[in-house]
Amino acid sequence: MPFITEEIYTHLPTVEGCIIVSEWPKYNEEDNMAEEEDMMNLLMEGIRSIRNVRAEMNVPPSKKAKLIIIPSEEKIEAIELGKDYFITLASASNVEIAKDKSNVPEDAVGVVIDGVEIFIPLNELVDFEKEIERLSKEKKKLEGEIKRVNGKLANQGFLAKAPESLIEEEKAKKEKFEEMIKSVEERLTNLESKIK
Repeated sequence: MPFITEEIYTHLPTVEGCIIVSEWPKYNEEDNMAEEEDMMNLLMEGIRSIRNVRAEMNVPPSKKAKLIIIPSEEKIEAIELGKDYFITLASASNVEIAKDKSNVPEDAVGVVIDGVEIFIPLNELVDFEKEIERLSKEKKKLEGEIKRVNGKLANQGFLAKAPESLIEEEKAKKEKFEEMIKSVEERLTNLESKIK
């Protein structure tokens, strides 16, 4: 529907003539908003980090939690302006901007991004016993998978008959499962330390 585009174009205040014969727009450095871009990148990274922590802890998006943010001096304005983004996009019930860690509970999980520390108190979000139970089951399942893969790789008949690509695939699976079990063990240790 080029005729609609043409009609809209002719009503723009800064243009003359028709779009079909106009030049391509030229880059204008004055329209570059580097400061605002940096601010949005900081907010997006913060929200992404919070969502990652919530996903690792198996917290549903419907559960809202308080956030405690400790920004450096140059980042305070960006965090103040972005409070609503944290509330809406990071499922926060409240955003507290603090100067130090005195108000941060012991069970809070922290993430650090470009001059900003963000803490999420877990006591509002996670049932520690249930999460430990879930992670223990996941660990057992991963141990079973590692045992199965080790059995395949120890089987001389499999190694002799299987194509090299399949053997490499099984080795890659083993590495992946070992990384996953390491991550689960770290999370288990972290949660168990929060209960004590």
